[in-house]
Amino acid sequence: MNMYLKADEHVLRCLLTLSQSRNVTECMVTTLGRFVCTAYQPKGIQIDNIPELRWYLSCKHLTENDKLPPTLGALKQHVPRAHIQARVWGQADTA
Repeated sequence: MNMYLKADEHVLRCLLTLSQSRNVTECMVTTLGRFVCTAYQPKGIQIDNIPELRWYLSCKHLTENDKLPPTLGALKQHVPRAHIQARVWGQADTA
């Protein structure tokens, strides 16, 4: 929740767009990837893409696999699922 509260305007707009847009764009995946990076990166480190962050965490911090951020491929599969869920939940209050 703290990461969501600290997120910049682009991330918040992208999360809102998930429930309103018809398609998931590459820009949305990139923005959400940056959001995932902010959730996993150590303090004082600024890495904005998932492959570099996974490499940094596994090499420099010897982070275990279950504590690494999802791969870029996994994120690209998860975002459309989240998009469908957001569209359904966004229409929950419609009669």
